[in-house]
Order: sequence, then C-alpha cells, then structure tokens
Amino acid sequence: MVFRDGVRAPETVEWTREEILREARKAATSVTAEATKEVLLSHNQGTLRARDIRRLLIDLLEGDPELLVRKHSILVKLPPLTAIVMHDRCFVFIPDGADSLLGVLRKNLSSAPEAEQQDGEITHDFLPFELKAIEAILVTVVTEIRKDFKDLSLAVKSVLKGVKGSTQSGGLEKLHQEKNKSSRFLLRLRGIRKAISTLLDTDEDMALMNLTKIHREPQRYSDASSQEWRYDHDEVELLLEAYLHEVEAVLNQATFQQSEIEAYEGLGTNNACVMCTCDRME
Repeated sequence: MVFRDGVRAPETVEWTREEILREARKAATSVTAEATKEVLLSHNQGTLRARDIRRLLIDLLEGDPELLVRKHSILVKLPPLTAIVMHDRCFVFIPDGADSLLGVLRKNLSSAPEAEQQDGEITHDFLPFELKAIEAILVTVVTEIRKDFKDLSLAVKSVLKGVKGSTQSGGLEKLHQEKNKSSRFLLRLRGIRKAISTLLDTDEDMALMNLTKIHREPQRYSDASSQEWRYDHDEVELLLEAYLHEVEAVLNQATFQQSEIEAYEGLGTNNACVMCTCDRME
C-alpha cells in the first residue's frame, strides 16, 4: 500500500523488492544537474540499499522492532506495521489478516492538518509529510498495543478468578498459557521501547528524519564542513518522546499484571502441593 502526500486515497500495488528500491530512490532525487560531483556523492551516501529492504521485509511478523534512518528514508518495523517513509510517500506492508490496520492508519494520516501555502510559502507551522506519516504509524501502533493489552487483561482476570483458592490443575494450566501470552506481549513492548529509545539517543539519525528539509536543501546536508544540521531535530525528538511515554505507560501496566500472574501461579502451586500432601497422608 502506498500513501502519497496530498493524495487522500492510498494506492494498492504489488511490487518486487527491486521495484520498491527503484521507486524509493526516485523519490529521493532532488539534486539538480548543476550540482558538483562532491555534492552528488555526498547526497547519495547513506541512502536506502537493497539489504535494508530485505532486512525489513524478511518476515513481517518476526524479528525485533526497529526504526532505521537512512539519508532519504525512514524504515519502520513495529509489528504488525512495517513501512518505508519518504518525504512525499509512505510504503506500508502488513501481514495477512491485518488489513483492518490500513483503515486505522489511513484515518490517522488523513486527520493530520495539511500545510497551507501562500505565494509558495507555508503559512502555518504544520508537520511535513514524513513526520505526519511517522506519527500516524506510532498512533496506530499505540492504539493496537492498548487494544491487545485490554484483551489480554480481561483474559488474565478471568483466569485469576478461577485459580484463586482452587486446587484444580486445569486452572493452573490456563494461567500458565496466559503467562506465556503476557511474556510475549512484554517482549514486544520492550522491543518497541528500545527501538524508540535508541533513536532518541542519536542526534544525527533524528536530524536525518527531516526528509523534506533534506529534499529541499540537499547542499546543507551534504556540506561536510558544517555540523549544524545534526542538531536540527526538536520536532522529531518531541514526537518520539511523546509516543515513548505512551508505550512505557502500557509497559508498566503489563509488567504489573505479569507480577500478579506469577504471584497467583505460586499461590495455586502451593495449594496444589498442600492438597497432594493431604491425599498422601490419608
């Protein structure tokens, strides 16, 4: 699925990895024919490579969550959403059975206000397309993990009620199953937190997320003698921090729930051991 800047309806396409790479590189082109050889080399250095796409798409459901920044693109892998974000388009890949996420993502992306222009100049301080796309992805991911936690929490509470004071092995087995689900959910949340935190620790990568600025001012980002652009990332940093807090809030709740499961698991095991001892005494 391809979302394009200024186009409300996304486009469904079936491309090979080579076609995705070619389309992504085409979108990154911004250097004029008059540019020097040095600027051209610097402009293309650190851009998207075939191995990046292979790494991103090798398995849409497995692998650690990642946020990778290249010079003209941002690679996002926050299962179940995977995307390549450019300055004017966003390629989205989802696993089978997760089509409903596209509608949520489309709604989140289209709800962002469009920049108003007058005489070719932006008159209001709106986010550029790439940051609107990243925010829409993060909103969708946070909404999904909240929903998943709610469903998991309801299932856990139901099992805990049955385990409390019970000596039946069936209840403990169900509790063990919910514990495994909770553990996998915690791993997913910690992976998402790590992906965002790692990016927040790297000034250069956050600055390179300003894809529209790089597209419009390639010389500024190609000047090896200037380091000023590396610290131009306030909007990006604030955006990432806001959603990191959202993820951590769910993570804290899930961690507390896991400790409850383990406490009840210990209680149920002790009760079963007591009953087993009593049976032997009889």
